[in-house]
Amino acid sequence: MKPIGISVLMLPMALIFVSCDAGQLTQNALDVEAPTLSKKAKPDKPPKAELITFVGDLAGEEPVVGCCPNAGPFPEYEMTFSGPLLESFPAVTYDGQIFMNTVGTRTNQSYMVQFWTGEMFLEVRGGEIQEDKKNKSLTATFAGDQMMIIQPISDTECDTTYVDVAFTLTRAPQ
Repeated sequence: MKPIGISVLMLPMALIFVSCDAGQLTQNALDVEAPTLSKKAKPDKPPKAELITFVGDLAGEEPVVGCCPNAGPFPEYEMTFSGPLLESFPAVTYDGQIFMNTVGTRTNQSYMVQFWTGEMFLEVRGGEIQEDKKNKSLTATFAGDQMMIIQPISDTECDTTYVDVAFTLTRAPQ
């Protein structure tokens, strides 16, 4: 009779242990993020490098990684100036940050280029855009477009001037 009594007591204890283990397994499953089956899910890709070239009043050529989604990053870039920009800046190479992107709607689309250092901020909008979809490159030609130049003159004041610039920007895969 003793074996039957022990079996009867063991059954409830076994159920308690099993339910505790199942509860722990359920809690562990909740802690792990389930994979999603989205068609749009893509593995992280390294940022693409582009060769960004300026010829004309703005000059520079260097490969840049990760330029220029709408919210940045703003990669480092070296640029030299010529033409009307020499009235405001000496003819040296400037280390700064760059940003560029299309602005406007499809029917009224132009291109924007921004370059800045601790001593200046330059912005020009305009240009004629030519895209080569086959080679994944873009050329924006600025011919007499007005560039805004902002330079601090004190902690609270800035000097803003405008000059007409002419240059060609090319973005091509590296």
